[in-house]
Amino acid sequence: MPDISDSVVAEIEHEGEAMTTTDLLALIERHHPETAGLDRDTLDAYAQRLSDERDYAFDADAFRTTVEDALTDATEWADDGAIYRLDDDRISVYPPAWHDELGGSTDAEAYVGYLQDVDGLPTASADTDLGVPERELESVLSVVGRISRAEARTVIERQREDDRLVEDADQHRNAGVYRSEDAEGLRDTTDSSQPLRDENAHR
Repeated sequence: MPDISDSVVAEIEHEGEAMTTTDLLALIERHHPETAGLDRDTLDAYAQRLSDERDYAFDADAFRTTVEDALTDATEWADDGAIYRLDDDRISVYPPAWHDELGGSTDAEAYVGYLQDVDGLPTASADTDLGVPERELESVLSVVGRISRAEARTVIERQREDDRLVEDADQHRNAGVYRSEDAEGLRDTTDSSQPLRDENAHR
């Protein structure tokens, strides 16, 4: 019987219908970091546990159907909501190519450089195709890097302190994160009243 995280179940129950299927899968996936993706036994165990919760309405069969309908054999990014087949009948919210290229790595700078070149994935700056929105970076880094979301935030913060990453000046929750080498050029083309925040500005 696969191990089930009580904290994952509690978070899913708390979020309720606010969670999409991919949000739910990403949460489970990052809490089972032993290897890339989720095996079907673990997924079924969570579905059954959630359906058994008396205070939480969860249709396990409908969930499994939604997952199957969203599955794709694409190896690169397809679109929001896609779920990807990996080797050994495992599944992931992120494409096999990302796991092959970055799997297990916790170098946030490398993630930013890789993700901003992915076709169809929104970048932080539409004008320059640079950077990655912070929430997306945290999610990919935690799932593909197989660390917690809190650890992903710590990695990003440390790389800001090391001058490897910078963030948009406005401190909204999904600010853009850029490699320092790219941000230098971006500053040259950005309105001076809206400079990128450097690694010390948040202190």
